[in-house]
Amino acid sequence: MESTAKKRRCSFNKDWETTYHWEKPVQGDSQRVFCEVCQSSFSVSHGGEYDVKRHSTWETPLSALPVEEEEEEDEDEEERLTMWNRRKLCLIAIIFTAVCFKGTAGEANLLDTRHAHVVDDLYNGCREKAMETYIHSGLLKQELNNSKGFQKAWSANAECSALIAGGIKEHTAALSVYYHADPVFLDTFDEAVETMGINASIYENDFHFKALHFLLMDSMALLKQKECKIAYRVTENKVKPAKGSTVRFGSFVSVNSNYDWLMHNEDIEGMVLYNITTCFFVNPGDHVCSKDKEELLLSPAEVFTVEEVAKRMNGDEEYIEVILKHSTLNSTHNCFSFSRSAAVVSPQWLVSVLAALLFFL
Repeated sequence: MESTAKKRRCSFNKDWETTYHWEKPVQGDSQRVFCEVCQSSFSVSHGGEYDVKRHSTWETPLSALPVEEEEEEDEDEEERLTMWNRRKLCLIAIIFTAVCFKGTAGEANLLDTRHAHVVDDLYNGCREKAMETYIHSGLLKQELNNSKGFQKAWSANAECSALIAGGIKEHTAALSVYYHADPVFLDTFDEAVETMGINASIYENDFHFKALHFLLMDSMALLKQKECKIAYRVTENKVKPAKGSTVRFGSFVSVNSNYDWLMHNEDIEGMVLYNITTCFFVNPGDHVCSKDKEELLLSPAEVFTVEEVAKRMNGDEEYIEVILKHSTLNSTHNCFSFSRSAAVVSPQWLVSVLAALLFFL
């Protein structure tokens, strides 16, 4: 960029004495005048005519130029770059979210049933193929090798060998994961289940818990109860569903069937209590050597109707109770790996990403 100094020249009136002002001389220095045009001073001698002409012709030194404009330009440029960088970061975050689907961890979200991104495969009609593909072909071993958290939870209950009727030892190991995995791994798994069903391509390439998901779903099918049961879950999630709407959990979720224990041991002030009538659940306690016989595992494929949303009191604690009744089982992505081409991409997903690109570019 051309120097600002090369654009600043002085053009003097012949009557320079009225245009420029004498400066108070400093001891040992020559006489100086101040140029109002370029806001700098220069020395004069012998009447000053030669110095004035030279000053009006030559380029003013950079050191004599005011720096405010240049600094402002630098600040403006820096601000523009900062804004652009923020936009780029925002765009990257949007695309990263769309592709990698990092949701809110640590909470089994209650979702509207129209939310189609959940991996809710029930494997109806493809159980044997899924068993061969996910378990016997070596995929389970591969997924275990790729996750230390998965490995640790998988082997934590190795001494408990109570098999599920009609199942294999891998079913028992899968159930133990929900009782022995550290919260970080469970968050990762729940997050993946909630978001990796957006299309077959994402499911095939980015969902790294196919074997665990199948084993949990298959365990629930093998241990399916003949009667429904009421269970409860306390959550900080303040999103209250509308009465009459249909909802489901975004992932597998652990609930407790002992209401009295829950109300006595949980700090429920300001919380939301899900009162859940479930007809598709498993009590893993007997199979994972757990003494807790009142904890149940629910599936993301179970759909509930919201019967009531109301404020309640427990002593001096106020909370919101959401009553959920079993409606049906819904597998939006049944036999996902075997019924669709992995090349299929959701048009809705493409529109979202393209819209983000157009907005930020």
